[in-house]
Amino acid sequence: MSDLTITSQSYDLSMRDPDTGMLLVGNVYRVSGIDRDLSIGEVVMAICLNRATELEEQIVEKMTTMANTTMLLEALTQIQEAYVEQGKASLNPAVTVSYPDKDGAMQTKTIATIDNINELLADAGVTDQDVDGTTAQEIISDLSSIIDSKNSVNQADMIELQSLTNKRDQSYDLITNVLKSVYTTLAGNVNNL
Repeated sequence: MSDLTITSQSYDLSMRDPDTGMLLVGNVYRVSGIDRDLSIGEVVMAICLNRATELEEQIVEKMTTMANTTMLLEALTQIQEAYVEQGKASLNPAVTVSYPDKDGAMQTKTIATIDNINELLADAGVTDQDVDGTTAQEIISDLSSIIDSKNSVNQADMIELQSLTNKRDQSYDLITNVLKSVYTTLAGNVNNL
């Protein structure tokens, strides 16, 4: 959990438990970043909200990664289609594609040879695969392998995104349930006065 600190303070309620005769105390809590005492329900809500916020950040990051992978896939597919159409190891006319580099900044590159493709892959952060075929068919096959690999990564990212979204929703559900519980308790206290 990111720098969320919680401390507690006990207060003498100047009341005695009717059954045991012990002096009653009440606890309040302090959460970093909040300038007032909180009840246990409010502390639980603060913790859940902090967790939900962290999950939201992870969701945005995962969605950005997936969008970048999808744009790279579109560029690689466009290159592959040019090789299929022209049927030779060098593209003439060359094809110009846009893709995100490893930092997510959009780049444009003109592709005519496999060296251009490998430069694009390196720039996009694909370091574990390259194109080394010498014929159009081999280049198309290499590109298919890279595209399949990136599609698998995107599918795994989608599953992780769904998991993060479910965890975030659970945090918000818990906040809602705690709010309902606190409201019910407060309404009961008011009715008992």
